[in-house]
Amino acid sequence: MKIGIYVFSGTGNTRIAAELLTESFRNSGADAEVISIEDFTKSKAIPDLSKYDMIGIGYAVHAFDAPWPAYDFMRSLPESPGKQLFLFKSAGDFFWNGGSSSKVRRTLVKKGFDVFHETLFVMPANVLMRYPDAIIKNLYTIAKKTAEKSAGEILSGRRALAKNGMIKRIFTRLFSSAESFGVKRMGRRMRVSAECNRCGLCWRECPTGNITEGETRPVFGKRCSLCMRCIHHCPKYAITPWLKFFRLKEPYNMKKIVADKTIPDDALKSVDKGFYKRYRGYFEKRGLL
Repeated sequence: MKIGIYVFSGTGNTRIAAELLTESFRNSGADAEVISIEDFTKSKAIPDLSKYDMIGIGYAVHAFDAPWPAYDFMRSLPESPGKQLFLFKSAGDFFWNGGSSSKVRRTLVKKGFDVFHETLFVMPANVLMRYPDAIIKNLYTIAKKTAEKSAGEILSGRRALAKNGMIKRIFTRLFSSAESFGVKRMGRRMRVSAECNRCGLCWRECPTGNITEGETRPVFGKRCSLCMRCIHHCPKYAITPWLKFFRLKEPYNMKKIVADKTIPDDALKSVDKGFYKRYRGYFEKRGLL
């Protein structure tokens, strides 16, 4: 079986989830590969799905919904009657399973896809609150277990879709609409400090082509998705959103933290109070911790 995994990832957490799924599929004998959604949305190219027996689509949760570039990609897909498709998403919190996916499913079902499986990867937040390194590493090890479990269910054909009740759908629509209204406006008002060395990483890596070089510093346009990639990947951490509290006080590199053998990978097991106690309970109930 050949599986194509299309992913929209800002700071890289959803990409890591896609890579973990790919590894799990390959360990089970399937042929899988990861493809960036932005390769198609920026060029307006139409992906060739005929070479895959099954496809997956992954995205980072934005305001309890998928970000607009992911929707642009889904709407551009060719009609694919009966082709199996699984969804996965990453969020910094498991609250309400990252929001409703009903709109995403409807978009894909209209194209004829058989959307049969859905997975939430709980990853470190990339806004507001910077998680401790030990928690970040533990979330990675749990994400690996999540990928192994999810891949096994997908290959076995198990149908597992998150419930989308009316309250969750309304809640998602309200927050998603508010973000759609504000995000592009906020994106135009990014601030660049004197630390900027004009390395060009932000305008080369922007997944929506929203950033241009400018004469003295990067210029931000109207196509921001607030994926936070420019902020987190800036080597000088010189970019700040208009709402500056939104930015983490210190960025993190998950792969570097995971590779650091001095950092424990089971920190959540010993958490018995505070904010992260919720995470411990959530993962224990699912047999992931």
